[in-house]
Amino acid sequence: RVRLPLLVVDGLLWSSNLLKIANSGWVPIVIALAVFGVLSTYNWGREEEAALLLAECDAEEGAASSDITSSLRIPALEAAVRACGYPRTRAVGIYLTPYDWRVPRSLGTLADACGSLPGTIVLLNVRFEDVPFVPAEERVDLAVISDELGLYQASVRFGYAEPLNAAQGLHATLVAAKQPKLSALLAAHARLPTRASAQVAAPSVHYILNRLHHIVRPEHGPLCRLRVSLYKWLKQNECP
Repeated sequence: RVRLPLLVVDGLLWSSNLLKIANSGWVPIVIALAVFGVLSTYNWGREEEAALLLAECDAEEGAASSDITSSLRIPALEAAVRACGYPRTRAVGIYLTPYDWRVPRSLGTLADACGSLPGTIVLLNVRFEDVPFVPAEERVDLAVISDELGLYQASVRFGYAEPLNAAQGLHATLVAAKQPKLSALLAAHARLPTRASAQVAAPSVHYILNRLHHIVRPEHGPLCRLRVSLYKWLKQNECP
């Protein structure tokens, strides 16, 4: 009994506003639809990416392989590093990965191209949390995969309200991590440019980004082609 009068009032208000659509009322509607389309496409693309990467990892588990170029999970990476026979350099390779459970393909690709592996390998995942600020003591989660093989996994967390220069201090954040061996290697690299330590052979530290290529396939329909093209443009222009 109460709902009917409310529906009548809302219906009258809604129908009266329909008259304004032709008189520039369509502008906010078009803007809202465009924003919705962009945000929903980005969310769709992220879900498709995660599903594809997870399917690749599941396929890897079904076919046991010690090839480092196809190692996508951490246990497989550890086994591949032991079996690959690549020489290890004194460098520190920090490989950024969007998912903490996945090994980026850039690691195996560079190892195969260079014929060697860094002596210290860090899989780094950077996350932005739903809180404005992250306490300094909770910023870095560092796990030792294998101290013998020099394999580490790090997750660095930032709040959405923290300034951009907080993320730019990523190297200093890793240096401050509570892992003596890794922190010493990174700290030695940070001191290298000074004149006093110019004669010291400190290990070089390299940050390696990992990007996916988004390709429109012939079997894609017009809507899917549009979404893939839009998502590709969004990924190319997003903040690193």
